[in-house]
This record gives sequence, C-alpha cells and structure tokens, in this order.
Amino acid sequence: MKRKAIGLFFVCMFSVALFAEGNESELKKRDKITYMLSPTIGVSIVPACGVWTAFNFGLDAGLITKSGFTFMANNHLLIGGKLKTKDYISLYDAGTPNQIDSVSLKGVVWQGSALFGYTYRGIKNLHLGFSAGLSLMSGNPKFKDAKVSGYKNSISRNEYASFALLNFGFPIRLGLNYYFGDSIGINFAVENTVTIGGHGFRFQSNAFDSNKTYLLGDAFTMKIGPVFKF
Repeated sequence: MKRKAIGLFFVCMFSVALFAEGNESELKKRDKITYMLSPTIGVSIVPACGVWTAFNFGLDAGLITKSGFTFMANNHLLIGGKLKTKDYISLYDAGTPNQIDSVSLKGVVWQGSALFGYTYRGIKNLHLGFSAGLSLMSGNPKFKDAKVSGYKNSISRNEYASFALLNFGFPIRLGLNYYFGDSIGINFAVENTVTIGGHGFRFQSNAFDSNKTYLLGDAFTMKIGPVFKF
C-alpha cells in the first residue's frame, strides 16, 4: 500500500505540473511569510504487535518564507481501526489459551510532529513541499472485540484490556497543495515515520497475556483535505 500511495503522489505532481501554467516570477513577488492551515482526513498504518490500521484526523499548520523555507506543526488523532496481530497474544477461556488473529480498538492515539523543509512554488497555484523532523506518538486505546479462532469474542466480562503505545519518531513528509484561487485549495500528503519506542498491553485480570515490545518501526500516513493560505 505504501508503494502505491507514493506512486500516486508522484503521478499527481507530474500531472499538475504538466497542465499548470509556469510562473517562475511568482517567487519574486512574495515579500512576506505565507501561512497555511489544513484540516485533513486519512489513514495510518502503525507497527504495533503486528499492524494497526487506523482512521486519521489531522490538522496541518505551517509557514513558508520568501525563500521557500517551510516550518510545519502537525497534529494527528488516530482513532479506532483494527490491529492484526503477529506477536503472541492469547485470550484465556476456561483456562485454555486461544490465538488472537485481530482485535478492534476503541480510543484515541495522538501524534504530533514538528517539520522543517522546503516548498517549491515555481508553478502557478501549486506548492510542492518536502520536510522532515521529529514526532511523538502516545495513546492507550482499549480492546473492543477480538477475532479468536474464527469467531468474534466481545470484551464484555470484568477484565480490562488496552493497548499502550509510546513512540518517538523521525518523519519525512511529501505534500502537494493546489490552490483554486488566492486562498483556498486542496492538500494531499504522505508521511512516513521511522519510530523508536515500545508498546504493550495493560490488563485488569489475566484474561490476556502478551509481553511483546519492539524498538524500531515504520509508520505510514496518507491524508487529504482543504487548505487555506493567508
């Protein structure tokens, strides 16, 4: 999915560049900082005892100087979704462990990032941005239900199970903003983050069992939304 998304991103850039009117003199006219704000929606794929696919709701805020230097402060909320497990997680039923294939999650994980980079504005109405920086991801969503041995088991007993996540990361972002006028446009971005941290499971009883953690991971986000510049 990552390769397809990145490939689609470059196809979009090439298509817009092919049909857009060139305007190299536009850079010379800018004598002040340009600010941008973009609410987004998308999907995130996060390593977490397997692969967690979550809905992503974000807010990108940034500034671009006359030279093209770009600073962005982005916030993402990862909500719900499904965790397909690869590590050993067991659900105990009458003392017999059953392998969990996947679990649905409820709750929110926050990811914030500070990015520095460059935005190319040599094509009329088009901003092409590349940036990198630092990020932090933290949250503790709960188990909603689990797919165990071919059937769903609702977490409705007295036990409490949740998924704890804390990651530091190094994100790389590619962004394409196309403006339909002076202030409003569309934002499409992909972001890949090398994460360093860990995860685990919190339990109220011994209904679940897992002690797996990791050091390195690779989180991917693809998102789209309106963008406003002023």
